[in-house]
Amino acid sequence: MTTLALAAPSALAADDAATTTANAKPVFLVTDVAVEDGVPIDKNAARDSLATRFGRLKDKIEVRSLGEVKSTLDAAAMAQMLGSTSSDAELSKIGDYVAVDRIVFGRIHQVAGVTEVQVKLFNTKDGVVEWSASKRLKAGAPGSLILTLLDSLGDGLLSFVLDTYTDGAPSA
Repeated sequence: MTTLALAAPSALAADDAATTTANAKPVFLVTDVAVEDGVPIDKNAARDSLATRFGRLKDKIEVRSLGEVKSTLDAAAMAQMLGSTSSDAELSKIGDYVAVDRIVFGRIHQVAGVTEVQVKLFNTKDGVVEWSASKRLKAGAPGSLILTLLDSLGDGLLSFVLDTYTDGAPSA
């Protein structure tokens, strides 16, 4: 069973998308995929799978991963502990990472053996979920199919992003 919910971007969001496309690339942050205990997939692998999907459009959109934000924070903290003055440059990057237009996140959980995989796109300017989809995996199905479902949802989200926030032409 597949559930797909699309919130049509408001006229303001459409104008924002046109302005963003004309001036600069829209900025997406792939934050997290919450994975419930007992689901046979690593949450970092799930997040990286979505981030990699978005990385395919790097000439069309700007993509940031929470992993990059964490490593920037770690590098800045280490530099400060060691007394380096270069940490100011690292800290200034953090503002770039968190100034985003859209946030991508997901959830993987099980109920009565059925695994549900969800992916959502949140518009930070309008404060709404613009795109949401989920797929379910029947009880007893191999756990290796969870990543396949996540990839499938990621592809659907990329299609929406490509059609809505870019010129729609294929990425180089």
